[in-house]
Amino acid sequence: DVVAYKFIIGNFHLMPMIGRVYDGDYWQGNSIQDEILELGYEAPDSGSTLAVLVEKRKASQGANDIDTTRILPVGTIGTVVGNYSTQRTNFLLSKQWSRFGFKIEGSFLNGDTGIKTAAGENVKINGYGIATEFYFPNPESKWDWNLRAGMATGDDPTTADYEGFQFDRNYDVAFLLFNHRLGGRDFLTTNLIKDQTGGRGLSSSVDDEAIGNAWYISPKVKYAWSDKWDVNNSFTYAQSWLNPTNASGYSKNLGFEYDFELVYKPRQKFQWLNRIGYFSPGDAFENGSSHLSVSSTFGLESKIAIAF
Repeated sequence: DVVAYKFIIGNFHLMPMIGRVYDGDYWQGNSIQDEILELGYEAPDSGSTLAVLVEKRKASQGANDIDTTRILPVGTIGTVVGNYSTQRTNFLLSKQWSRFGFKIEGSFLNGDTGIKTAAGENVKINGYGIATEFYFPNPESKWDWNLRAGMATGDDPTTADYEGFQFDRNYDVAFLLFNHRLGGRDFLTTNLIKDQTGGRGLSSSVDDEAIGNAWYISPKVKYAWSDKWDVNNSFTYAQSWLNPTNASGYSKNLGFEYDFELVYKPRQKFQWLNRIGYFSPGDAFENGSSHLSVSSTFGLESKIAIAF
């Protein structure tokens, strides 16, 4: 449950929010609470947007259900002994001109997990991610293209602290990479946010991957074939931010992906999208001296989107 109130003064807005994520029972001290403040400036006439969001999450020790086996390196033993307390700060800046536009967002997460290792070390969280988008509109042409680039930190397996960061799952750059599970290890250090119930893995999961432990660049070209048909082509290349498994001889090359989309738009609020993606994995998926088997893969997707 979330309660928010938005103040609007001209092009500025201020919105404080408070949310109760979890409440164990009627008594106090067994809950998870979010305290959020958003401050923004938006000028549609000039195409400018500037916003800051600060979110503080607090969980009492009784409600602190963080999984120590996922957040700690393999072989490190830890126990929840205190409260979970983190702060996430997001910055957003965007500007649109007639022939060029850009958006950039940065998110920084830090705080305490409430975990203490067997060696007596308090486990901290400290990660960040940055996403950028560049647009080059040309209303007089049937061709349109944009460029997306960004990065997210990964969890260092040589430390007890958790340095990993994951984008929202709904932010898709490629069809397969960063969207569906790939490879024989957690190369993107995103297991912390995945459903691992019953040993769920590649063959029993879908669309639950996220951008993490990587930097990427992804240009996309759109061609307006006709009033009702669009043809999109995108190419994505990525590398690991750090060695996520501490394997010797690890290569940071995650590989590249090519996606082809055919979009049918018979009406303004109706779209039928057909997509094929081909992913060529890099040497990172061999996991260095482990020499894991690596091969290319492809995916097919057809979906209908209706807006009301």
